[in-house]
Amino acid sequence: MSISDRSRSPGRAVLGALLCLLPLAAPAAGERERFLDAYHAFQKEDYARGRTLSAGLEGYVLYPYLEYAMLDHELERTPAEKVRAFMSADGGSVLGEQLRADWLTLLARRQARDDFLRDYRPQRDPALRCHYLDARLASGWREELRGDLLSLWAGDEVLPKSCDAAMAALLEHSDHAAAADLRWRRAVALARNNHAKEAAALANSLPAADRRWLALWREMRAKPEATLGDAALEADHPRVRDIVREGVERLASRDADQAHARWQRLRGRYAYSDGERGAITAAIAIAAARQRLDNAARFLDEVPAGAITDKVQLAQLMTALQRRDWRRLRQWTERPPAPDMDALCWRYWHARALEETGDTAAAHAEYQALAQEHDYYGMRAAERLGVFYTITHRPLERPTEEVESFLKQPAVQRALELRRLGLSTEARREWQYAIQPLDAQGLGVAAIAAYQQGWYDRTLLALNKAHEYGDLELRYPLPYKPLLEQAAETHGLELPVLYSLIRSESAFSEDIRSSAGALGLMQLMPATARQTARKLKYPYRGKNELLSPKTNVFLGSTYLRAMLDRFDGNLAMAAAAYNAGPRRVLQWLPEDHCTPAEIWVDTIPITETRRYVRSLLYHAAVYEMRLKQAVTPLLKRLAAVPPANGNPAFCSVN
Repeated sequence: MSISDRSRSPGRAVLGALLCLLPLAAPAAGERERFLDAYHAFQKEDYARGRTLSAGLEGYVLYPYLEYAMLDHELERTPAEKVRAFMSADGGSVLGEQLRADWLTLLARRQARDDFLRDYRPQRDPALRCHYLDARLASGWREELRGDLLSLWAGDEVLPKSCDAAMAALLEHSDHAAAADLRWRRAVALARNNHAKEAAALANSLPAADRRWLALWREMRAKPEATLGDAALEADHPRVRDIVREGVERLASRDADQAHARWQRLRGRYAYSDGERGAITAAIAIAAARQRLDNAARFLDEVPAGAITDKVQLAQLMTALQRRDWRRLRQWTERPPAPDMDALCWRYWHARALEETGDTAAAHAEYQALAQEHDYYGMRAAERLGVFYTITHRPLERPTEEVESFLKQPAVQRALELRRLGLSTEARREWQYAIQPLDAQGLGVAAIAAYQQGWYDRTLLALNKAHEYGDLELRYPLPYKPLLEQAAETHGLELPVLYSLIRSESAFSEDIRSSAGALGLMQLMPATARQTARKLKYPYRGKNELLSPKTNVFLGSTYLRAMLDRFDGNLAMAAAAYNAGPRRVLQWLPEDHCTPAEIWVDTIPITETRRYVRSLLYHAAVYEMRLKQAVTPLLKRLAAVPPANGNPAFCSVN
């Protein structure tokens, strides 16, 4: 296996040297410290001190943050012209849009509809969206707004009070049957999303018959087995069809065999559309696959072509792989991948099914096409062919002047300065605003600029958004090398594996915090870090210490070593444990036989973990290329997975 490195243009080396000189001119002495003092004063609502500290900072690149704080605090007394000037400065900014949301809220409270409509831009906040619709409807019904109104009404979240008038207008300008149906469907959606109080309030506006149907629908959700036999459901009716579908699908989530049997008796009784019948059949089949029922494959065969989604295809793939049912897998994968199905995964397993059922020539043709892809499945396809896997390095070139111009944009200047000050959330928000309108050419410029600033997660974000995958230097950076080399040596880890894991976990963002609470480069959970430190008698002083690369890498690499030891050096299993926890991995082990690791990986039930393991394995190989090491074939990394109570020694390498 090898990596082909096309000659880099002279511009890249010169550009790199130049860009290091381009960032902001150094602020005047003390400006940064004064800004931070003023910024934190405003955050603490000490506006008098904030205003005092802000004086004299008007020329500092981050002064708009102080100006925003002062304007927002005094919005009630600020002239509209001053607000509009701030919102339109530099052609618009992330701060301008933040102020716009507060300004629109104020105008709505004042019922200043003309000003509201003048200053409105599309908003995510449902309250502001409804104020906009209400203002547009003030002079009478507008049919062109029906789509916007329906999109809000059709959701399953509670709408703010500001939406009441607009939603009432929608119902008023719908015929009686349509209005009743809208009320019914929203009541059901709210109840399904556990907004019982709001669903009950809406139910009061339903006709008496629909209130009875809703009560039966609630009973169906709680006790589908018993309620499906209710005498009130014998006659066909639109509400009955909704209730029966809810019951069959709820029952399927508990017992897909029983749900299938019930559905066979019920499906001909009601006037479901073909699409509705297909969706119910698909839901039962997917549930059967998750429950690993003996009938799962048969149920999946019953799903009509029009109801085959990515979820159905994933269930088909997993079911066939778990049973090594290559004939069925070949049959199922003859169909093109659904829009949201992983196309390379689907194509690879189609090729494997062709190979396993004796059609070697067709399988090899598919492998040859797949082997050109920069992907886990491309590498596996090359290995099935017995050929070297080659990734061609295609440097991303952009004119120097375009990169210079990008770096001079006010939003980018603010982003870079915020990053220097450790205000990472604000920095990312500014950067995101700057790249939001860019096309592929501009995103390439942004990626190069971010790379030269050592802002690697922004580099990867821009490259992925631009669908630029050829520049391996940009896509696989090598920061923290001395630190990672030391950790690899200390814990007996492979340096490319460490790089791959950090790239997957944090994209080299040392201060990142996940929604689940994981922190830092290796995205350690505080509890895991605490337990690991306790075992090592390491002087760990709390979760904020995980934002230090040194501490994070030391504890994270120790934990990775522990996972490798726990799973006998099996990298696929250790990676799954690092991502989802070792207890889950133990639950996913086969019961009584060794399983080829590539099959085990693609039958991991959690999508995030499944993708994570594949990515880590593939990126480790690319990092071997980047570090000019011999590439370890995936074949050697994919040690077979032993049964729950088995000895790994009994399992041979694939």
